[in-house]
Amino acid sequence: MSVEVSIVIDALTETALANGFKPVGSVYFYKAHPEITCVVNLQKSQWGPQHYINAGVSFFRLSPTRRPKVSGLHILWRADSVIQDNSPLSNALDSEASLTDVSRRQIIRDQTYTHAFAHLAKCTTEATSLALAHDIGAAVKRLAKPTKETGNALSH
Repeated sequence: MSVEVSIVIDALTETALANGFKPVGSVYFYKAHPEITCVVNLQKSQWGPQHYINAGVSFFRLSPTRRPKVSGLHILWRADSVIQDNSPLSNALDSEASLTDVSRRQIIRDQTYTHAFAHLAKCTTEATSLALAHDIGAAVKRLAKPTKETGNALSH
């Protein structure tokens, strides 16, 4: 593991723990609520030295697993994709970007809080999760059976 990747994982872990998420391995972080599980995941790019931070929500009524993988999330976004224009987070997650370790760590902590953990803090039910997804333009998988709580909110 390179020094830059270690810094990314350390900064993400610090932020996750400070926000009540429990780590599973070094790249998944979970926080469960009665109806949903919130997830943050660090993903390595297949095409280069970049990493991505995925955030999302899984609905228990559609998937009973308490530790879903990114592919099993019902709502999903990349933390740097909700930022307009040039993303300091994308730059900090690129191991070839010339940043000091201190700067890289600070950007990752601040930006993942703002664009992942702060959003997920609003997600405590299916309804609040769907409202957030609409507000930030997150991808929503087609929900199989709408309930009173979600109305007829299907995929965007």
